[in-house]
Amino acid sequence: MTDNDLVCNFKKCRKRLTNTAWVTSCSHTFCDEDGSREFNKSLVCPACDAKLNGKHDIVRHDLKPSEQYKSMILAGLKPETIMEIASRAISFWTYQAQQEKLYQEYSAKKTKESSDKLEAYYEQLVNKLQSEMKSIKVDLGAKTKDLGETKQRFNELKEQHQEKSRQHQKLQIMYDTLRRRSINPASLKEFQEKGAPPNNTTNEKLEQQQNANSKFFQMSMGTNFLGSTRNIHACVQEAHQSLFAPFPFAAKHPNETRPSSPPTTDTGFVMKPFPTPQAPQEGTDFGQRFTLQLNTPRTK
Repeated sequence: MTDNDLVCNFKKCRKRLTNTAWVTSCSHTFCDEDGSREFNKSLVCPACDAKLNGKHDIVRHDLKPSEQYKSMILAGLKPETIMEIASRAISFWTYQAQQEKLYQEYSAKKTKESSDKLEAYYEQLVNKLQSEMKSIKVDLGAKTKDLGETKQRFNELKEQHQEKSRQHQKLQIMYDTLRRRSINPASLKEFQEKGAPPNNTTNEKLEQQQNANSKFFQMSMGTNFLGSTRNIHACVQEAHQSLFAPFPFAAKHPNETRPSSPPTTDTGFVMKPFPTPQAPQEGTDFGQRFTLQLNTPRTK
């Protein structure tokens, strides 16, 4: 294959002709595959659509003829005929070379235009990327600076948090210590022993209150009530026993502890209907129908 080889004029082929070629009267040539396929369909040139109805409008040539063929093809012809045949053959060859040159120039032009467009596009793309890279570098510098400031602020807040945590732990330890001291059983026992009055004093107060209540009954009920004084006094004692049973200061033993009771209100003397035993006197008086229940305020 050399640069002087003909090229198939079919647009989709464009391969070089080395062994066999189809040649038309319109000065076009085709390879054996394309020529056989197209001319079997119709006698029309595939390159210029010219009609090829003549006997010699389409010729199939062997591009590598034998020596015998070369000796016999022009033998017996006049020199003028031989020169005319050779001149037309050279003109065909020149036309094919010129068409190939034009085609190559056209292809080179299109390729150059395409390369110029691509070059301009990529230059714009490079400039755009450089501009974006520059802005990214500036933004990266600002973000790096902000990151450093944020790290510094974070370290400061971390130190403050650690200091607050240490203070909180100290306060928690102090709080736990004070709470343990406040709920220590020994301290509570000591406080109760110091705050509770002795039992003798409490019993004396109870006896004085009972005596006062007995005198109050005698003065209130009159002489007719003296017969039932013993029964009323027994009721008063039962009332006192029920009233002062939960009294915290009347513990049997000094070391005995009792739960604190809710504060009570002073209601004074309360008269309630109560069935009393029958007195030996005749009739029914005031003392036989009622008994007196006392609510004595506790000593604070």
